[in-house]
Amino acid sequence: ILGPNLFNITDEYPSERSNRNLTLIAKTLQTLANFARYEGKENSMEFMNGFLDEEAANMRQFLNLISSPPPDDWIHGLNTGSEKAELGKNLSHLHTILVENICKLPVPN
Repeated sequence: ILGPNLFNITDEYPSERSNRNLTLIAKTLQTLANFARYEGKENSMEFMNGFLDEEAANMRQFLNLISSPPPDDWIHGLNTGSEKAELGKNLSHLHTILVENICKLPVPN
């Protein structure tokens, strides 16, 4: 969020104002992920507390989702142990192919 140019989202560095806005967005997302509120020395951001309260349940659900193991049927039709073993083997092959071919991609200017 703080450096969109680092991820080729834009070629330019953000302006001073854009950089400040990106910083406030990142700070708000971090505050939301920590289930905290703006208060005390950050009283200028207290107007965001309503948003933090409204989105806390969504953040909790998101964090639970990304930190939990996938369900057994997370890939349709993948039911048996041998199918799961094949998946690992196939992912390993895919990784090897990607590593071998990454250098063939054109370098962005």
